[in-house]
Amino acid sequence: MAVGMVPVLRAQILASSAEVSGDPRASEYFGDGVALSGDTAVAGTASNKTVYVFRRGTSGWALESKLAATFPNTMESVVALDGDTLVVANEVYVRSGASWTKQFTVPTGNGYLFALSGDCLVVGDPNDGYDGTYGSNDGAIHVYARANGTWSLEAKLTPDQPRNEGMGYTVALDGDTIAAGCDGRGGPAATYVFVRSGGAWQQQARVLPPAGAAYGWSIALEGDWLAVADPTRSFVHLFHRSADAWSFAQTVGASDADRNNFGAEVRLRDGVLGVLSERRVTYPTTQTTLAAYLFVQTNSGWVQAQRIDRRGNAVFGSLAMSSRTAMLGDGSDSVAATYAGAATIWETPAPSAPGSGWRSVDIGAVALAGTSSGGEPTASVTGSGADIWGKSDAFHFHTETMTGDGAIVARVTGLTNTDGFAKAGIMFREDVSPSAREVMMLATPANNISFQYRTDQASDTQFTLAAYSAPAAWLMLSRTGNQFSGYRSNDGAIWTFVGTATLNLAPTIHVGLAVTSHNNSALATGTFDNVDLVATSNPPPPPPPPPSGWTGTDVGAVGVAGSETISGDSATVRGSGSDIWGTQDAFHFSYQPFEGDGSLVVHVGSVQNTNGWAKAGLMLRESTAANARNVMILARPDSTVSFQFRSASGGESSFTMGSWNLASVWLMLTRTGNTFDGYESIDGATWRKVGSVSLALPASLLAGLAVTSHDNSLLTTATFDNFELMPSASPPPSADWQSAKIGDGLTGAWSVGGDVFTVAGSGSDVWDTSDSFRFVYRALAGDGQIVARLTSLAITADTNPIAKAGVMLRDSLAPNAAYSFLFWTPRELVAFEGRAAAGAAAVRESTLYDRYVPQWLKLVRQGGVVTSFVSTDGAVWLQVSTQTMAAGAPIYAGLAVCAHDATQVETAQFDHVGIAAN
Repeated sequence: MAVGMVPVLRAQILASSAEVSGDPRASEYFGDGVALSGDTAVAGTASNKTVYVFRRGTSGWALESKLAATFPNTMESVVALDGDTLVVANEVYVRSGASWTKQFTVPTGNGYLFALSGDCLVVGDPNDGYDGTYGSNDGAIHVYARANGTWSLEAKLTPDQPRNEGMGYTVALDGDTIAAGCDGRGGPAATYVFVRSGGAWQQQARVLPPAGAAYGWSIALEGDWLAVADPTRSFVHLFHRSADAWSFAQTVGASDADRNNFGAEVRLRDGVLGVLSERRVTYPTTQTTLAAYLFVQTNSGWVQAQRIDRRGNAVFGSLAMSSRTAMLGDGSDSVAATYAGAATIWETPAPSAPGSGWRSVDIGAVALAGTSSGGEPTASVTGSGADIWGKSDAFHFHTETMTGDGAIVARVTGLTNTDGFAKAGIMFREDVSPSAREVMMLATPANNISFQYRTDQASDTQFTLAAYSAPAAWLMLSRTGNQFSGYRSNDGAIWTFVGTATLNLAPTIHVGLAVTSHNNSALATGTFDNVDLVATSNPPPPPPPPPSGWTGTDVGAVGVAGSETISGDSATVRGSGSDIWGTQDAFHFSYQPFEGDGSLVVHVGSVQNTNGWAKAGLMLRESTAANARNVMILARPDSTVSFQFRSASGGESSFTMGSWNLASVWLMLTRTGNTFDGYESIDGATWRKVGSVSLALPASLLAGLAVTSHDNSLLTTATFDNFELMPSASPPPSADWQSAKIGDGLTGAWSVGGDVFTVAGSGSDVWDTSDSFRFVYRALAGDGQIVARLTSLAITADTNPIAKAGVMLRDSLAPNAAYSFLFWTPRELVAFEGRAAAGAAAVRESTLYDRYVPQWLKLVRQGGVVTSFVSTDGAVWLQVSTQTMAAGAPIYAGLAVCAHDATQVETAQFDHVGIAAN
């Protein structure tokens, strides 16, 4: 569960000495170790045997007490805290009121690295087993349990076999799971995981590092997630547990290139990953400081949500995290006195409970505080935030509460274009936590409307897409029981159904206006009029019948009646039914008569995920009988394509699987005589055949759009556009691709076979003020994107390690043109570079290390900003960086290969290439 932390309040804590002046003591190294639990914060020191305890009250944080105990010198910075129990070095203290009393001393030789949770204390001892020989230490973990105020040794845990790895170099504890890192002196520095079952601890896993990782320096554990730092390479590796098995999930790094020792400390709390790292800062003077990077989990994996920087020449000594709070200790801070140290607490207020009247609240990991005003009938809402999407949201909410059935109507009259996916709209929401269940009708600056919803806490968001012409973004959400429906209108009088969802929400929920900038460093303002909350839901009438020439009907035993809304070449089709499969089908069919040979083409905008096997696509069918012979090319909610058919009435269905997780889904179905072929494309230009079948069907067939929910109690809504029915079959259209050798070097070559592009390029480099490379391209009229999967770059002994192959947007074919280039090199990295204006020096915006082919690459241009993305599967995309590029229209989008050697030619292959206008 991702819970964001927002720096809306900073409380600067400077340690005080015994003097009432409150000035910190020189060379105390206050904050060298910190701990947090609820409303209590602890800062250890590294030199004067003092630990400071602070407590949060109504007026902020205040010093509660100082502990001056008998723990070993220089160990007072080793602190752990849980509720009223505090561990300092090898001593355990408990609090009563505001007084702390020593309760237990860990025996000498049992270790000095601690993790505390309730009545369980874990002590790591990486030196256990040391015999005087370097690398001879296996390490151990001592587990102590408290009962009736008395601590006793519950278990001593050692590795399953001797490996001399120094286990216990760092430890983490969450419930009945312990993780222990290794110092790596005698081995690869694995991380050991132990679990308690039936009162006994046993080793569950030995989690191995990726190749080359200096691993286990710091670890963090929460639930089924394990974070392991690799600071020498500036990465943190994430592992996930499923059915008692741990597997690698993701590697994260800092968003900026000026980081070093990323992973000096890691923490996991409430779904937020905190990572400490050095940063090299050049303004106003060159210096090294440190930052804390906060990551949250989204549908694209773990992504950076925030970076917290220390002031001046400060260096973080430690990091602690509690619910919605982070504490950053800097033992070397020298602002007030030489090495006096300092600590900073960052926090965000807890979500407010439902109440009467309009209220303004930031939800999730927003970097800039939002504001709102008004209500009915006009309102203005300003918010930042990464998105309202995935498993967790970040936005500003202007909210009321509503009990029972009802509806909200509003017109979006304006929205700041901080990003093409900025959002403003109306929302029903279970509560104001970031991962709450919600339903929303929204508008974006790109004149798109979407109905989106999250059915379960922290589950992925689903959506149905529509369109509008600004500024007529009239939106309505209605609730009838647990059925939530979204509508759009051009005038506030005639309403068009967009989507529906079933959510089992409490009678009283939040309702209001939501805005996210989709750019966490900027604020977007949405303005609304005609805002109206009504106590009982009066949804618009059902959609009208299909236009002339079209027929809409339910086929087979459907549980909920389907419908369609068709306008020009666009359609929204809603269908239930158990499936289109087996010997009989159940679905909704929108069709036209079809004679002889011909073809059907359509772009699938969206398929509502009522079930992973819901289907939407093109169909040629003998009749509307449930068991009729048919041929279909279809897409599922995850953008997986397949070609299927039934060759005999009442017979079994057969299929051929197409591509998985396409970035965009175009479908084509053709008939030539008794041959039926199905094709897929990501841009409607370059096509790939998925399957073919020979069926002796009559000349007259039914041709159209088919939708099944694969859940007979629900309707799936699918949206289509660019639908075309052509009376005579023609082969897939060929794209208007061209190629050019830009700059110096050998000629090179290119070819295309099916959906595979082979590009051979020479050239000295794409860099500085002038470029030389091979470019295979098409013109793009304005805003748009290019997607491709780089499948190979042939590497020989002569290949330069910084040869480049990737996707490019370019203002012209001149060597000095403005460009954006996302590419892979044989150094196994992906980089994003560009030239902001013609003749300017190129700049590298970002670098991602340890990226291996095949690699999906994507560039998206919106206005003068180009955003780059990478993916390993074409479905889950990681944003790399953004760049400003001065370019006119049209621009050139294509594939670029540079040998980085004007006397050599390097050859790359790409597939799933697609270029589309936004």
